[in-house]
Amino acid sequence: MKPMIVFVLLLTAILYSGCETPGGAYVKQHPELSPQQRQIFIEKKVSDIHAVVGLTKEQIRVALGEPAQFDNIEGNEAWIYSKSGAAKVSRLGVAGGDLGGTALPEASGGPNAGNVRTTIFFDGDQATRAIVAYEQ
Repeated sequence: MKPMIVFVLLLTAILYSGCETPGGAYVKQHPELSPQQRQIFIEKKVSDIHAVVGLTKEQIRVALGEPAQFDNIEGNEAWIYSKSGAAKVSRLGVAGGDLGGTALPEASGGPNAGNVRTTIFFDGDQATRAIVAYEQ
């Protein structure tokens, strides 16, 4: 009986070790990331708008994937990510730059209550600010 338990435990460990996301692997390789930045890589969303400031384009791609849209807003390169089924709120969060900053509201509502639009702004290769808008 013990060999069977050991086999099942080893098989489980092997299966789970292959399930790590690219973001999770990146976090393990980069201990210099702040806890808030680590959260972006693991959750694949921007929960703390202040955490994106200073991340590189490569890091944003690893964390969030390819943007849905590239734009130039007020002379700044902007990457726009859209996701449906976000929180049912209608608020705006802004971090970095001259726009000041506010913390994002806690999400509320059902799983398909609305959409979220995340815009990351860059100066050269560095992210300078983020705007996250939750819409019904």
